[in-house]
Amino acid sequence: MIRWVLAGICALALCWPAGALARYKFDTTDLPKDFLCDEEWSDDKCLREKTFEGYWNRYGKRQERWFFALAHNPNLYFSDFSYEDDPDDEDYLPSAETVNLLDISYSVALRRYSGWTAAVGSVCPKSEGILYNKDCRPVIRIVRPRQFRPNDPDSQKLLAKLNEEAEARGRATTQAEMAEDFGSEMEWLEADLRNCNGALPHFRNLPAVGSNLWGPPTYNWLEAKPGKGRKPSKEREEIIVTADGDGFIIRAGSLPFTPGEEQPSRTIIVSESNGGVNYDWGKKLTLIIRPCLKPSAAPAPWQKYLTWKAKAEALENDEGETQMQRIYHLDRGYERLEEKLQLVSADIERVGAD
Repeated sequence: MIRWVLAGICALALCWPAGALARYKFDTTDLPKDFLCDEEWSDDKCLREKTFEGYWNRYGKRQERWFFALAHNPNLYFSDFSYEDDPDDEDYLPSAETVNLLDISYSVALRRYSGWTAAVGSVCPKSEGILYNKDCRPVIRIVRPRQFRPNDPDSQKLLAKLNEEAEARGRATTQAEMAEDFGSEMEWLEADLRNCNGALPHFRNLPAVGSNLWGPPTYNWLEAKPGKGRKPSKEREEIIVTADGDGFIIRAGSLPFTPGEEQPSRTIIVSESNGGVNYDWGKKLTLIIRPCLKPSAAPAPWQKYLTWKAKAEALENDEGETQMQRIYHLDRGYERLEEKLQLVSADIERVGAD
């Protein structure tokens, strides 16, 4: 057990600056030096264009990093965030370790924010950590922009409503604001591969894998067949092919089948655009899993971020004595926790052996 006293301090990465979120307000100094309004534009249109250009000139690169860190980082689909740096740094990005069997990203060159990212991992009813055993099931989780049917009036009404709400909110200037926006802009879905017709046979046909990465133990686990697990080899191989246009990036890893093996020992990465055997495999996968997808009960990556932020804000101004039990969860994520908290003036003491 840990006993600690917090007196309005921000301890390590456990705190986030308090206060209301501040959306973007146009500032003329944000404009590119060569920006000029078209003579045919109305004053309103000119202001809208200035606001748009000013925002992207100031926040564009930062927003892109946040976008992919909070929504399109497949390492976070089956893992929690790890915060070890200064959370006040506006360019700080969360990280996590993963043991995904496979993750895949689809992007379109001229529509950068219209793609999707998915990961295949293990969901277990009761286990410490992520284990690939007979009680765990293979699940694919996917993040994609919210889908709207063009010929459905109700769907188009919802689209118009969400656009109005987004316009009223304004543009995000922090990761927290972007995470809040994702609640209405993005979909977080999953499917159980064992219950999705054609999914598991399709995995056997992934060209990039070959016979050395996924062996009988992996397929036995995927298909819930009894079999003795094996330890993966310690080799590592990467295959990278690049091209322009729309395409897939596929990363497949060998699986740990015993506790204590937390990282895949071999990884294959393939990128193909505008055709190719792996590209075609990815296209077919989207068709197979589409009817099986449903809203995921697990928290979305951006929801995990907001939960962490809310807890951090609650701790920031906390005073008095707090006792925490079952602290082995903290020990896994924070090395020498007491020492680090003492460095920022926390009165903290470990009591007992748990």
